[in-house]
Parts: sequence; structure tokens; C-alpha cells
Amino acid sequence: MITLEGLNFRQKSIAEALWRAESKDVLRALAQVYGAREVRVVQEMILAAALDAVEDTDQARQVLKQFSK
Repeated sequence: MITLEGLNFRQKSIAEALWRAESKDVLRALAQVYGAREVRVVQEMILAAALDAVEDTDQARQVLKQFSK
């Protein structure tokens, strides 16, 4: 589970709707209601929080190691 901190009420509403979204149509509707830019910002915040939660990077290191030779 990820946690987003410092969101205002509007951003929290967007994040909750994004989390429940099950189709591109829902994403389009959110962009129309809240504005594409604001929805994109919250999407990027969710992605960044998810990436911060990744702890097991051994496999990625092994894959990248072959390119550094």
C-alpha cells in the first residue's frame, strides 16, 4: 500500500478516484472534471510513491549490470 502525504482535498479526491478507476473512460472523465493537468500531477505522485516503496532491486541491478560492461 502506498501513502500520499500533503494532498489537498481536491487531490485526495482525484487520487481515490484514480485508485478505483477501471477503464480509460473513467480517466478521461476525471480529466474533464478536474482538469487533465491536475489529474496527471496526482498520477505522477502515485507513481513516485509506488517507486519509492520498491525495496527489492537485486533483479534490476543484475539486468543493468550487463549493460555497464
